[in-house]
Amino acid sequence: MESDPDTLLGLAMDHRRDGRLDDAGRLYRTVLTSRPNDPQALLGLGVIHLRRNELDRALPLLESAARLEGGADSARPMYARALVMAGQFERADSLLSERPQPPPEIELLLRQRWGFALMAESKVALAEIQLQRVVQLSPDVADAHADLAHAQLLQGKHLEAERTLMRALALDPGHADAMVNLGTALRALERVAEAEAAYRKALSLKPDHAAAQRNVGALLTAGERHAEALALSEDWLIRQHSVAAAMTRGAALQGLGRYDEAMACFSETATSVEDPYEPLTGVGLAQAALGQYREALSTLDRAVALRPTASLGRYRRAPVRLMTGDFEGGWRDYEARWQEEAFLLWSRGPAPRALKDRFDTQVTVEGLRNRRVLLVGEQGVGDQVMFASMIPDLAGVARDVVCVCDERLVRLFSGSMPNVTFLPPAGTPFSLAGFDTILAMGSLGRLFRNGTDRFGGAAFLRAPPESLARWAARLGPARGRRIGLSWRGGTPGTRRAERSVALIDMAPLMAVAGTEFVSLQHGDPRKEVRAVNEALGARVKVFDPREIEDFEDLAGLIGNLDAVVSVQNTNVHLSGALGAGCLALLPNVPEWRYMAEGTTMPWYQSVQLFRQAERGAWAPVIKAVVDVLSAGGGR
Repeated sequence: MESDPDTLLGLAMDHRRDGRLDDAGRLYRTVLTSRPNDPQALLGLGVIHLRRNELDRALPLLESAARLEGGADSARPMYARALVMAGQFERADSLLSERPQPPPEIELLLRQRWGFALMAESKVALAEIQLQRVVQLSPDVADAHADLAHAQLLQGKHLEAERTLMRALALDPGHADAMVNLGTALRALERVAEAEAAYRKALSLKPDHAAAQRNVGALLTAGERHAEALALSEDWLIRQHSVAAAMTRGAALQGLGRYDEAMACFSETATSVEDPYEPLTGVGLAQAALGQYREALSTLDRAVALRPTASLGRYRRAPVRLMTGDFEGGWRDYEARWQEEAFLLWSRGPAPRALKDRFDTQVTVEGLRNRRVLLVGEQGVGDQVMFASMIPDLAGVARDVVCVCDERLVRLFSGSMPNVTFLPPAGTPFSLAGFDTILAMGSLGRLFRNGTDRFGGAAFLRAPPESLARWAARLGPARGRRIGLSWRGGTPGTRRAERSVALIDMAPLMAVAGTEFVSLQHGDPRKEVRAVNEALGARVKVFDPREIEDFEDLAGLIGNLDAVVSVQNTNVHLSGALGAGCLALLPNVPEWRYMAEGTTMPWYQSVQLFRQAERGAWAPVIKAVVDVLSAGGGR
């Protein structure tokens, strides 16, 4: 009979196989009216709801079918599949574990989705366990290896990720995503040339691969190959306009000092895409480089509002806030630097990439009380001097402080702050387990310099008497005021051309009556100094660079001078830290440490600032310094 439940079940199964799901569903429901616990009807109706992604209706039906003896064998895997699709991974795992050999396709689905879900929750170590099992189930599938490598990369397991990615690429040499991630692993291992080759290979496989474009652009920018990045990005844009290509072009223009063009590039991109977050951060960066600080803050605020938890907008907003006096907000944003690959590529100092996830960026001053703290230097040596001004604050709170800093600073810091242990980064035998808190030097600002009233600006370093005496003998009797000179600062990647002045252009300084000059310039400027001395009839003293390579020796030399005249570089920081008079020559748009305006900087009482009124106009700045020195100032 047509109304017989078994007959109806047979018809329903035929309808389901033929794709007539509505007819099958009606028949299954009819059967359940007379036989509410019929396992086949429960299973069949549950499968229909599952195929329609109606999980809230499928789950109770499949659960009931799985519990009933007659349908257990076929219903349990289907119920497990539904649990996986609903994100109930632990219940699915428990259900599958009841069978000695769970269906491989269901377990594979479980491990994949569970792994991806854990990745989305930033539970990367747990995700790796699931993705390892995916590889065991699918050893010949390139995607399985590539997904596992991604989890390894996120944990900083770069060597393991490299090996896993090489297996993925052996299975599928055309896997562009795996090639990009291989580049990222190699870059983290500081094999930069190999990383670039991997990124370029990915672009040969997929010319519009956004991540490959971004990463090639980032490497070229970090390597100060701005012209090459510009040409490459313009080739990309001819083929297809993309945010990645436009951002690379804007960054290249920025690196070349073509700030108006950079801003136009970023602005055009911001108005042409659905999500303007990234190009808005570029607009803000260009505005800041043009000295348009208020506009930059407004633009970067807009970007951060679009993605409050993303790091790029806050990373780029931090220096603008700091240089305009918003120290509390600026230091808060400054912590985003550790999430930005651009910072990790650019940053110098002993802070290794492997430590970035160990730094405590949320600790409070009270949380440091009586704690054992490892402080790690970051960025350039000048930044480490500046940040070191807060080490006495930290030492006054913590029980013990060990600071790993540039080896050239160890002697000077140790003699100036004897209650802190200073170690060089190379060959330092210590265990991270011996510390309660690990801090990056730049994070001290958030703790101890949250307002202009928190900067004392007093000297905190001192040259030892023996160094002072040695340099006094080395210099001999003075024939007037002794002035230290430093005319070059930064690298091409930190706007060296804008920050530096030719020594020959300092001729008006050398003509000041009753003065003699000593080179403090980093590197080996002896040939340059000799040429200027011959051209001007000047007598700028210059020493073997090895004599002032260590900062204790350099501090002893500065301690024998009446004043220092320097462009923005490490000599400004060291002079201020020693309390030595320093006249600093600043470009129209200085680094954030020098603030957006004013004749002083909060870090050091003894530093006087002389700013360009117009970009590149050094002559008026030098004249102002000449006037101060001629009047006997600068001490």
